[in-house]
Amino acid sequence: MRPLHKPKCPDPKYPGYPENTACFFDTVFLCFYGKLNKKGTFTDRKSLSANEWISPFMYKTGLMEEIDISIKRLPNCEDIPLPQYATAHAVGMDLHAAVDKKMILLPGKRALIPTGICIALPYGVEAQIRPRSGLAIRYGVTVLNSPGTVDSDYRGEIKVILVNLGDKPFCINRGDRIAQMVIGKIVRGTWFVTDKLTVTSRGSGGFGHTGI
Repeated sequence: MRPLHKPKCPDPKYPGYPENTACFFDTVFLCFYGKLNKKGTFTDRKSLSANEWISPFMYKTGLMEEIDISIKRLPNCEDIPLPQYATAHAVGMDLHAAVDKKMILLPGKRALIPTGICIALPYGVEAQIRPRSGLAIRYGVTVLNSPGTVDSDYRGEIKVILVNLGDKPFCINRGDRIAQMVIGKIVRGTWFVTDKLTVTSRGSGGFGHTGI
C-alpha cells in the first residue's frame, strides 16, 4: 500500500516545525473553514461536497490509504457498474448483479450471483464479500458464507452466494446492488507448537461464559 500524501522534509512552509505541520494546518483549515484555491480565491467549506473535504482529511492525516487494483469487465457486462463507494466514509464498495435476466430467489433458497468482474489484488491484500444491511433487514437476504474471501491470487469472476432467509420471494434484477466488497491488509500466521500456553483470567471459558 502507498500513502496518498508524502510531505516534504523539512517543511518549507513552516520551518522549524515537524515535517507534517503544513499538512496538518492545511487539513484543519480545510475541514473547519474551506479551501484556498491555487488562484488565491477562497471556497467556503459549506459549499464543498463531502468528498472534497472529508477525503482529503482522511488521506492527508494518514488515516486512510489507497491501492491500485486491476479490474476486468467480462464480455457483455459493459453495462454493469464497477464496484464503487456510495459515500465519503463508506468502507465497502457496492457489488452489482450481472444476471442475464430477472431472477427470483425463493424463501429458504440460495443462488450464486455473478458480478461480471475479475480483479487482481496485490499480494498481502484480500477482499471480503459482505451482506448489504438494507437487504438483510428488509428482505432477509444475506451473503451465505459471510464474509466471503477473495484471495490475491484468484483471477476468476467475483460471484456472490445469496440466500433468502425471509418469508417472501426476492427479485434480483440486472445491475442491482447485492453485496459489498471491503479491501483490507492481511496477516499470515505460522504455528509454534508448545506444550503450554500463556495463562489468562478467562482461561477456557467459551460460549456464553459471561452470561446472557
